[in-house]
Amino acid sequence: MSLILQYYTCGKPGFVSDPFFDSSNNTITYAHCVAPTQMEGPSGPRLPYVVRSHMEDNKGVSLQVEMPVGVLTTTQILESETVTCHVAKIIGNSDGWRGCRTKAVCKLIDPQSGVELSVDRLMHEWQGPWHKVSFLGNYVADLEKMSRLMGFKLVREV
Repeated sequence: MSLILQYYTCGKPGFVSDPFFDSSNNTITYAHCVAPTQMEGPSGPRLPYVVRSHMEDNKGVSLQVEMPVGVLTTTQILESETVTCHVAKIIGNSDGWRGCRTKAVCKLIDPQSGVELSVDRLMHEWQGPWHKVSFLGNYVADLEKMSRLMGFKLVREV
């Protein structure tokens, strides 16, 4: 449901992922073995990718998509009429052996001030399931409007 609602809000596909928290670098890595190659939408540019095996079992096929560095992401999930979200900035891509093939390394930020936020705080205050959906861009204001229209509660993580 999160993918569909946000697609109609911003016209872009989402990247479903699991988080990896790194307190030592204050980063969160969004990782999964499935990722869209056109994160800006059907008419947007195709992101670079490599065809690889699935990470956990080294079988089958998975795309390792290189996410655009310097871009903001809004990560959200809709669950039981509550939308939770946070904003981060992509600072790199990881090719390490841990986690899945596509790994966007990010810094959490306050979307209004641009100030870096604590990944530890997000880790301890995480709400909802591990799988959440990231979209390129800052869509917090759009999520607020959508939540009001649909009668959902919006929770900003961190």
